[in-house]
Amino acid sequence: MKKIILLITIIFLAITTYGCKQQNKKIVIWGTSAILGTDEAELPQNEWMFTKLLNEYTEMTGIEFEVNLVADEAELQLSIRAHSMAGTGPDIVNLWTGPYVSNLEDVLLPLNDYVSKDDLENIKGWDVVTNDLMIPSGSNKILGYPFGGDEVCLLMYNKSIIKKAGLDFENNPPKTVEEFDNALAKIKSIGELPIIASYWDANCLINYVFSKWWVQMDGPSKIIEMANGNESFNTSDAFKNTFKKLNYYYEQGYINQDYLTFETADVSFYSGNGAIYPTGNWDFDLAYEMLGEDLGIFEIPDYDQNCLIPNYLVGGNGQSMCVLKNTKYPKECADFLSWLSNKENTIKYGKHKSVLPLRRDITLEEYGYGDTDLHKKIYEMSLRTSIWHEYYMSPELADYYYIFGASTIIGNISLDEFVKKMDEKAKELSKNEKN
Repeated sequence: MKKIILLITIIFLAITTYGCKQQNKKIVIWGTSAILGTDEAELPQNEWMFTKLLNEYTEMTGIEFEVNLVADEAELQLSIRAHSMAGTGPDIVNLWTGPYVSNLEDVLLPLNDYVSKDDLENIKGWDVVTNDLMIPSGSNKILGYPFGGDEVCLLMYNKSIIKKAGLDFENNPPKTVEEFDNALAKIKSIGELPIIASYWDANCLINYVFSKWWVQMDGPSKIIEMANGNESFNTSDAFKNTFKKLNYYYEQGYINQDYLTFETADVSFYSGNGAIYPTGNWDFDLAYEMLGEDLGIFEIPDYDQNCLIPNYLVGGNGQSMCVLKNTKYPKECADFLSWLSNKENTIKYGKHKSVLPLRRDITLEEYGYGDTDLHKKIYEMSLRTSIWHEYYMSPELADYYYIFGASTIIGNISLDEFVKKMDEKAKELSKNEKN
């Protein structure tokens, strides 16, 4: 009897001691507005869904959390390495994926030993949180968990304008580039603007939609070689033809002439101006609310039937949660990220974001995304994304691509000048990295 009492006492002490240790642990998270739900920006922190999930985990484990929002991703990128090296950084950081993760490989904790087989199989987007932008294979490093949701870029259209032009995108959308060109010409001929777009800071025409032609013709390997300065952008007919086509659209008046400075293409499109709006699933809810049954969705056709990646669409996972090497709680952080990414929490969190589910084992019905034909179409389209194409470039080169690509589209610089600038910048960055 004494042995039984002693054993119970030991177990009790072990449990309470472990519980106390857990309660003394605090995980610090740095994030951007990306952790907020679609309509949570004006809400106090304790009302965010992200905070509610943290509180739930605290109740389960005793681990506490501190969340600090950084003004923007660029600022976070600049400061996270310095803070990590100084030991003043967080335990977990919310980052854009792709090169924004891999460029911080030296301060991020590889999670290969922590990520379960179930997570690898059911969560999409692992390729954009590795050090080499490849699917985890055992030889590369998993530097974070995909987070937030999946996204797909697409073209929205105003059915009334399309019908007025004698077109029927619902039953007969353009299936070739030639058909797409002819559709734009018909829309222009009735006095309507074919494409309405805003530049913002990422050259939306290219970043969201039309880069499809370059990527699906060249494929990732060639793009990476050009981005690394090992091959000239001049060798890519797909790259040059994409910008030639966009410049042609601009010169024909198919794109609003104030593209570079116009900031409210979304609002203008929702108000009935412009036939086609290049965007992504994140704009769908508001667009459907404003245009209702007048809203349609389609995709630009493949550039060529013999392309390397047929039916490809731009998009993928754009956010991650990464653990810093200097954390005192590596396993606890990894366990939390796995829990945050489970099926139940992905559904809870997703209901507050204009994103698609990152897990393969979630149906549209479970996710509560919507049951219209357009919702189903967007979901089907999202299954054909792989990676945001600019992730094959460094952030610095991608900025060049956006800025001077836009100047090329509107004719401020020639295509030859653009190619030269891209080659020079790629070689400069490659040289700096080697030094």
